[in-house]
Amino acid sequence: MASFKPTIFVFHDVENCHFMLKPKVKGAKIADGLIKLVLQQAFDMHIPSHETIAMHVDSIHYYFPFCPQKSNVFTPDQKTINQFRDWGADIVDPGAKKDAVDTYLKAKLSTCIKEVTRRWTAEAKKSVVFVLLSGDKDFAPEVKMAMNEDIKVMLIHGRVVNPVYANTVPRHLNLNNWERIVAGNWNDSIPLTPRTQIRADLPQNSMQQHQQWQQQQQQQ
Repeated sequence: MASFKPTIFVFHDVENCHFMLKPKVKGAKIADGLIKLVLQQAFDMHIPSHETIAMHVDSIHYYFPFCPQKSNVFTPDQKTINQFRDWGADIVDPGAKKDAVDTYLKAKLSTCIKEVTRRWTAEAKKSVVFVLLSGDKDFAPEVKMAMNEDIKVMLIHGRVVNPVYANTVPRHLNLNNWERIVAGNWNDSIPLTPRTQIRADLPQNSMQQHQQWQQQQQQQ
């Protein structure tokens, strides 16, 4: 049976997963930590500190829509944007219209779903993961569309998220640790459900119960 290195698609809703709480962020450090976390949670891969991410992946596609004409508390500074671009992120100006970022990301998600479904075999698709950096429930249709095509989807968001949206993916692929990733503490994510501690007896819609269980585990 053929073995495929992971192919990672990242869709970053910067208006939702922003950098407001950590103004002096380092784009490359955030991106590296994010990809290591994805490899750990989605593929149970742990990258040694002396090895580069490139050794362990087939390709990374990082879509980062950013409108320089819009300026608010969520707008990343130009230095951060340049760092993400230098790292390899695809910085795209979606325009200044209302919901332009969401519109771009929804369209890009749909396009990538169709492309993966058309080009990847069933076996190869096991190595593909879509990572959506957003807590916006408006992306739920695209998440379900990808999963219906047997594409692995991982959600990363902040502490506030619609539970119905969050529970569309398996618990170990639903992480509310964006703030910790920005702070550079991706490997100290709380709460976090390791692949080895997935509780099959926990109701899918019991977010509060799940968080209480994780807190108990941390105290032991």
